[in-house]
Amino acid sequence: MLTFTISLDDVVTTSFLNAPGSTTLPVLIFSRARLGLDPTVNAVATITVLLVGIGVTIASFVLVRQERRRAQAQAAAYREAMLATQST
Repeated sequence: MLTFTISLDDVVTTSFLNAPGSTTLPVLIFSRARLGLDPTVNAVATITVLLVGIGVTIASFVLVRQERRRAQAQAAAYREAMLATQST
């Protein structure tokens, strides 16, 4: 929902600031949506959703792996501290 809102903001901003003859992706999608959608717009939307989904999934796996490593390091440090206090 946020991406859609930001994309509409880009359309408004770009329509005022672009040079004649230049179009950006949000303006192109917006103009095609007004005239009727064709399969290329659907393909671009599908690719965008897939790329974002893959990126979020990869980031999630990386964060989980880092959290596990941090937890293991913290547990090892706690065990070492407990052994050090028991031996003294």
